[in-house]
Amino acid sequence: MSSKSVAAYLYCPKDKNYDFEQMSEYLIEKLKDTSIEPNSIQEVYADGWEDIPNGLAELVIDANSYSLVILYTLEGIEISDIEMLIGAGCSVYCALAPYAGTVGKTRSDGFKSIKTTLLARAYYRDIRSVNIKVGMKNTIKHVGNVPYGHRRIEDGTLLQIPEKIELANRVASWYREGVAVAEISSRTHFKLSARQIYGLMTHWGITRA
Repeated sequence: MSSKSVAAYLYCPKDKNYDFEQMSEYLIEKLKDTSIEPNSIQEVYADGWEDIPNGLAELVIDANSYSLVILYTLEGIEISDIEMLIGAGCSVYCALAPYAGTVGKTRSDGFKSIKTTLLARAYYRDIRSVNIKVGMKNTIKHVGNVPYGHRRIEDGTLLQIPEKIELANRVASWYREGVAVAEISSRTHFKLSARQIYGLMTHWGITRA
């Protein structure tokens, strides 16, 4: 392997709240069963954490500075990303896809294994989406986070909380009027975050004017 540095990439989906330090520790733990020395990692790129500015896009740009890129998972990765990293002279290793080995060529068996995994991921993601949609239509239970102003009861359905629903209704009115979500949050004295506002509007099926 050349004297170039080694980089790692971590990914946190938008709907998750993964701990960056914990994920980093998991990655190091996975590398203990390989010939890759964890101390060789010079830079960590990540997407999904606001306090980490360098993500996959920056990694692809910087790829020619590295001899190896270590991925913890294949989440957030497309086949084209792997191709660009390899094209820049990097080998790629995925800690949760060790069967592919260290991939340095797009015509290798390892690349074919990663490509098959990524294609299968898309398939199972679509199947899961279909199953969730069908399941939601077949149950009266509320699926997902409980929107502001409501509470989940024993049978899984939602009930409105009288002391909170008045504020929720005002939020809905402001949202219909086109008031910016950040401004709405401010008007509630930040009792509702932007995520809570979007969640409530989605639950009520409210759209902008």
